[in-house]
Formats: sequence, C-alpha cells, structure tokens
Amino acid sequence: MADWSPIYKTGTATLTNGQTAVTGQGTSWNTAGLRAGDQIKAAGFSVTIAAINPNGTGLTLAEGWPGVTRTALPYEILRVSDADRLIAAHADLMAALVPNLTSLGGLTLAANKGIHATGAGTMATHNLTAFMRGVLGSADGSAARQALGANDAANLNAGILPAERLPFVAGTWTPALEGATTNPTLTYTRQEGGYVKLGRFVFLHFRIDANVSAIGAGGLSILGAPFASSYAGAGLNMGIQTLLLPPGSIGDMNGARIRLLSLDGSVATTSILKTGVSGILIGSGTYVTSP
Repeated sequence: MADWSPIYKTGTATLTNGQTAVTGQGTSWNTAGLRAGDQIKAAGFSVTIAAINPNGTGLTLAEGWPGVTRTALPYEILRVSDADRLIAAHADLMAALVPNLTSLGGLTLAANKGIHATGAGTMATHNLTAFMRGVLGSADGSAARQALGANDAANLNAGILPAERLPFVAGTWTPALEGATTNPTLTYTRQEGGYVKLGRFVFLHFRIDANVSAIGAGGLSILGAPFASSYAGAGLNMGIQTLLLPPGSIGDMNGARIRLLSLDGSVATTSILKTGVSGILIGSGTYVTSP
C-alpha cells in the first residue's frame, strides 16, 4: 500500500556533495506518489527534487547537494501539497504576467492602432491602417501580393524610384501618327504597342492598322513611346509597311517620338502615306533612356 503521509522516509539515501544524482537504498520513490517539487532533507539541508527516476531508487535534484557526502543514511522527503503547488504556480504566473499586463494597461488604444512589444514587459502602439490589416489578413502569399498590387510585374518597384529609373518595367502604349505641320486624317483599326524596360534600356514594339483619307503635312512621326530616348538617332527596325508608299521608311527615336525617315536618312514627310486603302505599319527596336 502506497505511503501518502506528508513525509516519506523509507530506506536510506546516498547524497554526494555538489552532485544532483541521489541513490536510494530500500526505497520506492517512483510508486510512493513523490513528484518533482517535493523537498529532500538531511543533516539540516533541504533541496528541491527536479525529477523522480523510474527505477524507484534514484532521483535528481534541482541543484547540487550542499552538505557533506552522506552514504546510505536516513533522509526525509517532504511532500508539497497540491494547494502549495497551486499557490506557487499562481505566483509564478502572476510574476510573468504582471509586467505585461501593467504595460498593456498603460496604453491608450485608438482606431487603426496595433500593439507590439518593445522589450521584456514593455509595449507600445503603432499605426495599423485598414489597408495593412487587409494585407495581414490575406489567406496566402498570392492573396497578399494581390492586396499589395505586387501581382503585376509593372508594379513590383513602383514607388521606390521614379518611373523612368525603375530597374524593371513592362507595359503597353498606344502609337499614333502625327504630321509636324498638319496631322493626317485616318481611321485606326488597330493601335498596339508594348515595352520592356531594364534599367535605362528599353525594348519596344508597335503595330498600326489604319485607313488614311488625308495625308496632312510635315515630317511624319509616331507618338506615344513610353520613355524618351537619351539622344536622337537611336535606330528602330521597321517591318510590314503597307501603310506607306514604296520604298518605305526607316525609323529612329527622337525624344519620346519615333521619327520616320527616308532611306537616305532625311526626314520623311506625310506624303509617304497611302490613302484610300487599309495599311499596316509595324516596327520594333531598342534604345537608351536619359540617366
């Protein structure tokens, strides 16, 4: 029958100065209901037990035995009551919680504010807008990128640098024909342009499908390029040119416009436009923007 008296002292115990291991002789510490937190006493010293070994004849102290070595001599183990354990646990819990609760109680809460720790037992508030709560509440990375607007490659670096200096930008633009003196009169059926910008290098392409009813006058250009060239004369490749009279045209960048040139390099005028028929003008190229 288990011994449930407040003090357990069956058998003898060997305690070694400075050591935490205790060996029992004739003991049944594992079946006697002893637990970590109980106290072993001998020769006027008392040490808390950290663990009861399963073999019933060994236990581990929370700190080294402070007295002289005792070999197979009488001892006592004082059982700590559940009430005392509860009080001690409550005291430990309060010691841990009080600094945090005190700091929390000293904060002034307000709308769009969050709480964060600034150190052990200290807290402060920070701004937490509805927008950022939405980001934090995202179900996964994809939803968070959607909330931040980072799901679109064109937005990845937005707000970090001026648009003309972003390390990577991709997007579309709308090409349109212009005459330096008088704009041509035409009906567009297609105006498509795209670009990729890496640092200062821009690759762009365009396609114009149109029917010209009046050619206008002056030098002929394509407006709408997404970034201005750092110098005039950056050459572009011209593809299908059924919108133009033979022998067609070459092109270069002049600021933020594509200037159409005759094959000899002179400025091409609107007179190279075909009228009365639907035509196509396609081109692409790479140029460098201003620093």
